[in-house]
Formats: sequence, C-alpha cells, structure tokens
Amino acid sequence: MRQLNPLLHLIPRRIQHLLGLLDGARWRRDAELAVTGSQILATPVDHTAADGLDYAPVAPGDFFGPPGGGWQQRWFRIDVPAASAGERVLFWQCQGETTVWIAGEAWAGLDVGHNYCAIPQHACTLWLDCGTYQTFMGGNAQTPMSDLPCRFRGAWLATRVEPAWEAFFDLEALVMLMQHVTDGDALRAHRPTNPIAYKLLPQLERAADRFEQEGLAACADELRAIRARYPAESWQDVATIVGHSHLDLVWLWPEIEGERKAVHTAATAMRRTG
Repeated sequence: MRQLNPLLHLIPRRIQHLLGLLDGARWRRDAELAVTGSQILATPVDHTAADGLDYAPVAPGDFFGPPGGGWQQRWFRIDVPAASAGERVLFWQCQGETTVWIAGEAWAGLDVGHNYCAIPQHACTLWLDCGTYQTFMGGNAQTPMSDLPCRFRGAWLATRVEPAWEAFFDLEALVMLMQHVTDGDALRAHRPTNPIAYKLLPQLERAADRFEQEGLAACADELRAIRARYPAESWQDVATIVGHSHLDLVWLWPEIEGERKAVHTAATAMRRTG
C-alpha cells in the first residue's frame, strides 16, 4: 500500500505533467499526406472553380501569401486513401483560416483553434479553401500572428487512441473538480484544506504511479475508478448543452471574406468532433 506523500505541494505539478502526456497520446499519427497548392488568388473563387486551377507540391514549412497576411486565397488539394479500420481525422497545421470541401460540400472549418476534423472512411479528395490572412487564438503560443507570410506546417492522418482519450478527459474533469472546491487554487496549494481536494490529490498521484509503472491502460482504469468515487450531487440537474458561434470579428473585413468566414464557421459548428 502506497504511503501518503507528506509533500502534497509536489503532486499538482506531477498531475499537470500527466495531463500533458495523456493529451499528447490521444492521437496515433498514421500517415503524412502529400499536399498540392494552387497559385495565390487576388480574387477568391468558390469550390466549383477549384478543380480548374493549377496545383504544385507543397512542403511542410513553406510560406505563402503576402507578408503579414492579406485578403487573398489559396486552394490546396489532398487525395486521401480509404481507411482500413477505426475513426480517422485529418490534422492540418496552417496559419491561414481554412475550409475543407468534400464532394461539393463545406465539410469542416480548420484554423489554429480547430486543427483537425473527422473525414470519411472511403477514399476521397479534400479541397481546402485557405485565406492568406492569419488567425490567432489567445493563449496559443504555438501559432502567433507575425509579419511573415502564412506558413503551411504539414498535414497527416491520425486515429483516436480511446484509452488515452478517456483518461485525458477523466483527469481533466477531476482537476476541474479540485479547482472548483478550492476556488481555483488546488494545483498551487501547499496543503489543501478542502476534504475533497485533500483526498483527491493522493488518488491522482496513484494514477500517475500506475502510468509510469504499468502504462496507459492501467492509468485509464485508475482514473475511471477515481471518477466513479465523485458522482454529481443528487440535487444537480442534467444539462443539455447547445454549441454556438459568432462572427463579431468579420464586420471590418471585406464582404466576400465575411461570406467565406460564415461558411467556415457553420461547417465547424455542424461537424465538430471534440
């Protein structure tokens, strides 16, 4: 039986480290994708004209468009093979705001805040309408806006790793519970006085132990068991959550970019997968 760690203030950093490891393990990277891109278009064209453009190979790391962005467009094309098994997603790393089209349908919006989307299991061609203007999500230090042109960083297929997916969200929910019962100080407290946080910290350290000693599956089992010990109170209601979006950033944009942004946003909202 593991003894209670007398240095509880050391546990929160370990829990945050475990959360990061589980986050990184949620996807299995299956295959890099060959991407071709059109010339830069000063006047955007819709998806019906994309097939008539000339395309050339694009390498990860390539810059495109004017410095600092601009109201221009570039179409990309990816031919995706059929999947053998398992739900798969497209990961797309590019600063330009992008809308994926499949068989004439606006399929999903991709940007620095949403860098992947589910795609069909059958073989298909992805057409990606990319604006040369850069987008930014606060707190995402990986993709800051800059005075350089947009940069394409790569595209690949991935499959969701279910044990890591479940373990990550179980741990995230338990961390949020600690933050709630300690007014947000659970991961900084030297000696939490709230009884839930006081019990939960050693239990989560046990999950970290099992991850290091026995692997992902054992950690997932431990986190599932911990979560079951903290059910919602009987008085709490069951909430139905409806997502929404808004377009307040586009009103200073050219009208045609506002229209493209509306398609991008609607496609994202209709096909968001987590």
